[in-house]
Amino acid sequence: FWLKFDPLTMSTVALPTPVEPPNVELLEAARQACVAAGVPAPEDSRLRDLLQQQGPEKFLGAVEGLVVRRLQAKPGLFQAPAQQPQELILIRHGKSLAQEAKRSRTQPQYLDCALASEGRRQAEGIVEVVNGMEVDLIVVSPLARALETCLVAAEGLICRGIPVVVHPNIAEIGSAIPENQPRKVGQLLRDKTLSRLPHLNRVDFSRLPDTWPDHHQQRLPKRGMGRQPTDDLLQWLRQQPARRVLIFGHCNAFKALSGGRLTEVPNCVPIPARVTAEGIELTGA
Repeated sequence: FWLKFDPLTMSTVALPTPVEPPNVELLEAARQACVAAGVPAPEDSRLRDLLQQQGPEKFLGAVEGLVVRRLQAKPGLFQAPAQQPQELILIRHGKSLAQEAKRSRTQPQYLDCALASEGRRQAEGIVEVVNGMEVDLIVVSPLARALETCLVAAEGLICRGIPVVVHPNIAEIGSAIPENQPRKVGQLLRDKTLSRLPHLNRVDFSRLPDTWPDHHQQRLPKRGMGRQPTDDLLQWLRQQPARRVLIFGHCNAFKALSGGRLTEVPNCVPIPARVTAEGIELTGA
């Protein structure tokens, strides 16, 4: 501001400092930046105030900050482009040898067992559906029956270069029966069934800790009495740039991931969902 003597009132009055011609170009640059961003520019008087307060050096940065704050305060007036929700497709593994054994599934011979013949047919039965999916990332449990289902059903996606990441927190939880006991990565790579499948070498096991599977949390804490393993998976998913994620996992793990919304999880049936602020929301019929 600058001061001017008013002879009528015998006092001085504060007047806005005139904008210099070079600053007119700054004002126009600010208006054009708002147009390019797809939002209305602030009023000219507001822009001039900002220019006088911040100076030419900081003016455009201040305009950017003002627009961002107004977008946040009044989303109905200034709509920012909405980020595409992260879509999930959940697929439980095919029927395992232990599932087929039913009452005798507690026998040690079913330690991290493979798919039964019926389970392999179930995985082969969804090949066309899975390979027609548009996904950016595949996440799979470190248990053999889920890995086998993934490598069979998603072979086409893997051939197209879709990354496959093994995540420890989608392993089965809630029961310590032999089929839910995970093995070391080296044992999985030497497994007779898995090693015969194409693309096992493309699976990324780096998310498994060096001590895996020691201290693996297998028991399912009661809701509200401890952090669920799938809570950590959900947090990790939110950090991924992938917007469409295919997950091969297990019955109890998917129930926990859904916050109890899933009550039935049949083998090899794709279940669509999306990530929300509260957890995941089922989007199927």
